[in-house]
Amino acid sequence: MKQSVELDLDIGSEHIVIQRRYEALGAFNVIIIGVLS
Repeated sequence: MKQSVELDLDIGSEHIVIQRRYEALGAFNVIIIGVLS
C-alpha cells in the first residue's frame, strides 16, 4: 500500500515539473513575440 502511494507522489511531482516547463516556455514565447512584433 505504502509503495503505491509513493509512486503516486512521484508521478504527481513529475507532472508539476513538466507543467512548470510548459509555463516557462509559454512565457518565453510571449516575450519573443513581443520583441519581434
